[in-house]
Amino acid sequence: MIPNLFHITHRDNIPGILRRGLLCRNRIETLHLPYLDLSDPECQSRRSCRDLDGGALDLHDYVPLFIEPRNAMLYRLEKALGEHGDPDGLTILEVSGTAADWRDSLLADGIASSPASHLFHADDPEGWEALDWDAIRCRNWMEQPDAKAAKRRKMAEVMVSGSLSSRHISKIWLKAPTALWTIHAKLAQVDLPPLAVDQDRRFFFS
Repeated sequence: MIPNLFHITHRDNIPGILRRGLLCRNRIETLHLPYLDLSDPECQSRRSCRDLDGGALDLHDYVPLFIEPRNAMLYRLEKALGEHGDPDGLTILEVSGTAADWRDSLLADGIASSPASHLFHADDPEGWEALDWDAIRCRNWMEQPDAKAAKRRKMAEVMVSGSLSSRHISKIWLKAPTALWTIHAKLAQVDLPPLAVDQDRRFFFS
């Protein structure tokens, strides 16, 4: 359906992700795993109870993946880490898009924490028809006619139930060569997915 999906995390989480895969928030907390959490607590609270088909869902049971990572969440995280002296800590994991075809995956037509976003089963064609591809693919949501709606829609998500094996990670995108050197130093003996520095700012903002 789509070739790639993307997960945003901190560079320090990469070793654990390569060992265990991408795990949903609830599983990380149940296993008491070390994890540098970059998420907004208020947004996370709104993900704990969403409705689908008349039933309540806890989206913390799902691994969130963006269709387009160059979005408002990435912008906020880049700014926050830069202000805290860690400008190169942010990492984007490129994941095989086959996860969108998995039976238990979900689709949100915008950031899933927003009440304005609708949830679908990822194998429901109606969900994919509901996506605003102009907003998703735009370079700058602020230039769209309805910037607020475009900001939300650009953050459309695919959510994978439980966990996602690290073998589905096809590439690790980094902001700068310093981040590349740090990962190589920490994981010298580990068989890594391809590492790429985003030199042309395809994804990162600065």
